[in-house]
Amino acid sequence: MLRKLNFVPTLLGLIAIFLLPAVATADIPTFAINDLTDTVTVTTDSANQSRLFTDCVAEGCFFSILGPTNAVTYRASFAGIVLVSDQIAVNMFEPGGGVSDTLQQTDDNNAKTFWQFNSDTEAPLEPFQTTNNLIENGTAQPAIHLDYLDANGALVGSALITIQSDVETPEPSFRIMALAGLLAMVGVTVLRRLRTA
Repeated sequence: MLRKLNFVPTLLGLIAIFLLPAVATADIPTFAINDLTDTVTVTTDSANQSRLFTDCVAEGCFFSILGPTNAVTYRASFAGIVLVSDQIAVNMFEPGGGVSDTLQQTDDNNAKTFWQFNSDTEAPLEPFQTTNNLIENGTAQPAIHLDYLDANGALVGSALITIQSDVETPEPSFRIMALAGLLAMVGVTVLRRLRTA
């Protein structure tokens, strides 16, 4: 009987662990980095627009996020792990391996955070020395979660930074050349069979 009593709280705890993050993130303001085109954008919903300041040019973007008015500090995390202030960075890799995008916190001022996002161009990006890595898949992926704290250390708000980056596809000319090569190989095979028949 004692084992059954210990099993129930464990089961309830596991259920809470899996359900709470989904419930907790429902009302969190999201600051979305969109890298689906040649021009990067950072946006948020209209209720939080006054908290976002951006300066985006082509494949790069500097932006800052202002915490709630009663926040005096913040804590950042990636995949539930709290990050040390000099390690707040995320690498986004292409499915084949190379670095596609990087996000790094460049500075802070109490509850205001400053960020730099870079997308790969012709020159490859160097990854940050971090284990905070994502693989691009074309969907908006959670990158950094921010919790804002008041002077007593109580939670007064949160924010989520997401990254949505395009998955590289081969150039149309590559596809045409590959198709032409395949057709040529099929044609040679058919001619050989016709000559031997």
